[in-house]
Amino acid sequence: MSKPQYMGGIGTTNVVPISPLYDFNKMKESDKSDIRSYCYQKEFLDLITQMFVYDFEETKTMDTWLLEQILTNIGCVGFCMIDGMLCYGTVSLSGKIHKDGIPSQATIFFFNGESYSGTIGEDIVLMWNNKTHTPELKASQFSEVLTECDNSIIACVYNSRPYMAIVAKSQKIIKSIKIILKQWRDGKPQIITGEDTIQGIVHPEKEEVKSINLSDPTIMDKIQYLSKLHDDVLRRGLTYYGIAINSSGKMAQLNDKEIDGYETYSKIYPNNRLFERQKAIEQLNKLFNIKATVEFGLSFKNCGYEELPEEGEVQEEEPEEERRKKEEKDNDNI
Repeated sequence: MSKPQYMGGIGTTNVVPISPLYDFNKMKESDKSDIRSYCYQKEFLDLITQMFVYDFEETKTMDTWLLEQILTNIGCVGFCMIDGMLCYGTVSLSGKIHKDGIPSQATIFFFNGESYSGTIGEDIVLMWNNKTHTPELKASQFSEVLTECDNSIIACVYNSRPYMAIVAKSQKIIKSIKIILKQWRDGKPQIITGEDTIQGIVHPEKEEVKSINLSDPTIMDKIQYLSKLHDDVLRRGLTYYGIAINSSGKMAQLNDKEIDGYETYSKIYPNNRLFERQKAIEQLNKLFNIKATVEFGLSFKNCGYEELPEEGEVQEEEPEEERRKKEEKDNDNI
C-alpha cells in the first residue's frame, strides 16, 4: 500500500465566468453561431447540475458548487479526506488495472493547482457521472441542433425583408434615383431633370431602369415549422434528462400508454446517474466513517421510481369515490 501524498494546503480560487455582454452587431455570423451554441450548452448545464442534492450532515467539506459541473463536463470526480475535510477534484488515474478495469492509483487535482495522490478504495473514492464513465455527450448534441434551428430562423427573418436592388446604366439615373430614395418618406412629388433620366423612369420598356428582388417575403411562413422543430428537439432533450414533456405545439392527441412511455423513458438515464452517485456515497460513508446522502433535486423528484410492495404485501388502492372526486376537481380546474 502506497502512502498518500499531499502537496500544499487547501486554498480557494475565484472562478470568473465569461462576460455575457456581447455586441452582436459587430460580430461575424460564425461567431454569433458559436455564442448561441455556448448559451444552449450553458442552459443544459444549468439544468443538469440541479438534478441531484447532496447532504454531508456535519462533515466538513469543500464547497460543492463545482462537483456536478466536473461530473457533467469530465465524467469523474475523486474524493479524499485531508485534515478532517472531505475534498474533491479532477482525477488522473495510474497504476495496475483491477478486474473492473479501473487503475489502482489516482491523483486528485484541486482548483488551486495543488494535488493529492493515493490508492483508490483506501485513500480515494471515485464518483462517475454514469455507468459508461463518460461526460454528458448528449447535451452538446441537443445544443448543436437547437443552434442550427435558431440560425435558420434568423436567416429566414433576414431573407424575408423586402429588398430591391435597382440597376441603372448611367450616372444621371443613379443620381436621380438616390435623390428620390432620400425623400421618398415625405410622400411629395419629385421633379427630376434630364432627358435620359425621364425616359428611363417613364418608359421602363427602354430598360433604362431595372430592379431585382433579392428577398422572398413568403419565406416567413417557414418560420413556424422551424419553431416547431426547435420545440420538438428541446422536448427530446428535456425528456432525456428526466423532464417528460409529452407534447408541444399542434400534435396528434396522445393516449395514456404513450404518455406513460414518455414518463418511463425520462426516468431511465437520471436513475443511471443517481446509481453511480449513490454507489460512491456509500463508499465514502464506509471509508471515511461519515453520513452522506444524495437524492434527486426538487425539480427532478418525479424521476424516482415508485417503490414496489414487498412479497406478501398488498398495495392499497385509492377508493373509487375519492378517485372520482379528485378527477372531478381536476376537470373543474381545467
